[in-house]
Amino acid sequence: MRFAVALLALISTSAAAEPLKWYVVLGSFAVDNDGDQAAAGLRDKVARCGIDASTEYTVKMRGLRPGYVATFTGPFPDKRAAERNLALAKSCVPDAYLKQAEQGGE
Repeated sequence: MRFAVALLALISTSAAAEPLKWYVVLGSFAVDNDGDQAAAGLRDKVARCGIDASTEYTVKMRGLRPGYVATFTGPFPDKRAAERNLALAKSCVPDAYLKQAEQGGE
């Protein structure tokens, strides 16, 4: 039993210690201010620029402030790859920026 508890603690610690992944945030919109529609509109706009984007409630992403709907690309394997994608995104969305986060956080 003690071994199982120690193993569970080790697994929990290593999962929590995983580094956040890199994303290019194209925009974020307040949930209580038609954020869903604005995020979807931005996703459609960047698609016309050749950018495949996703939207997600920031409350579901570790590393982002809750209360928003974010439109983003990624995750990218490292910061350098994210920076290359940021340069491409800025031609369509000049305010795009990099952020480390992880989907699935509550």
